[in-house]
Amino acid sequence: MNLTTLREGKTVHQYVETGQFKTMQVAVRFFDDLDVETATKRHLTLSMLKAKSRSHPSRRALEKHLESLYDTSLSAHSFKMGNVHVNQFTLHLINPRYANGEELLAAALALLQEMLFDPVFDEKTLREEKRFLADHFRAEYADKDRYAVKRYHDHLFFDHPARAHAMGEPDRVEGVTLTDIVNTHRRMLRHNGILIGVVGDIEVEKTHALVKEKLPFANARDLPSRFFEKRPFEPREEVRETMRLQQERLFMTLSTGIHYGEEDYHAALVMNTLFGEGSESLLFRRVRIEDSLVYHISSRYVPFHGLATIHSAMRKESVQKAKKRITGALASLRKGDFPPEDVDRAKNHLVRSVKAMFDSPAGLSALALRHELLQAPLDENETIASIRSVRKQDIERIAKASRFIFTFTLGGETDG
Repeated sequence: MNLTTLREGKTVHQYVETGQFKTMQVAVRFFDDLDVETATKRHLTLSMLKAKSRSHPSRRALEKHLESLYDTSLSAHSFKMGNVHVNQFTLHLINPRYANGEELLAAALALLQEMLFDPVFDEKTLREEKRFLADHFRAEYADKDRYAVKRYHDHLFFDHPARAHAMGEPDRVEGVTLTDIVNTHRRMLRHNGILIGVVGDIEVEKTHALVKEKLPFANARDLPSRFFEKRPFEPREEVRETMRLQQERLFMTLSTGIHYGEEDYHAALVMNTLFGEGSESLLFRRVRIEDSLVYHISSRYVPFHGLATIHSAMRKESVQKAKKRITGALASLRKGDFPPEDVDRAKNHLVRSVKAMFDSPAGLSALALRHELLQAPLDENETIASIRSVRKQDIERIAKASRFIFTFTLGGETDG
């Protein structure tokens, strides 16, 4: 694997040469500030751009054209990197050398060029995309686990830039106008940071010449240099909300103070994995298997904010016992009350995740992106060695410095 980074004006191009795959991935990413006011407009604009093109003026016509390009697929999604909002288009296609050479890549890029630079924006498509997004939010409400996560997020980040959701806000969908879409699209092309990532068995010089010809961005903004604020999260009052539920959803926020890229980053990853990630974790074994207090339990580390969230579901009468067992598990980490083989299992779990990232086009593209934006290492062995080097005393030290700062429960109105 070899990474080549080139720049055309403010646009960054990344080319990952690898013979691992018989497919190619081309990802075009637009970076802007994460903001409650604009997230919904940006996501709807992304959806509008993907819906159809001038040459293929219906969803079915576009789908048939993609099928004719050896089943090329085009996806689009919005996501967050700390306090930055990212809109991404991704082309997945068979490596042109197994099809009709450069003509396939040229045709796929030409389609993307037309969709991005000469889009079709009309009221009918906007109504459809608004309905699709509203349906997504309704489905989120119907899925009580997803809804509980959203409400927890709203409370945790109520005064933080990360309070905005990647797909926007349900109460802002209907108010988005076609003028908003046009203006948002213009800003994406002119005033967003843009990074194009290509992964595959490619010749960089030829591929770059084709990409810059088909995607001639002239944006005036550099890629973001800051993705998060190292601001402390102060302890706050516990919150409980109720609705018609049979299971209580419990969230407990653990502040580690360790952010992405810091010296203790991999140690914090190992600690979180040992604590609550997967079926071999301390929380799963104690709270789920031994005590049978919860239906599920896990811990997720969010390094952009230095937080870990413990998420579980249980009967109402089990909530207080579960809280005590969760805090007791953290106390065990602080005291070093866990065997070395548990640490080894946690490390092995993370190493498998690292290997999986290096074994897919999407994973390599994401790793190259982090390398460019966050100076993360793009070396599998280096990353694994850093994970393997974490010591038991590192975990104890981080656990001692960590503290629970917020608890949120979405529960039933009755014992149900």
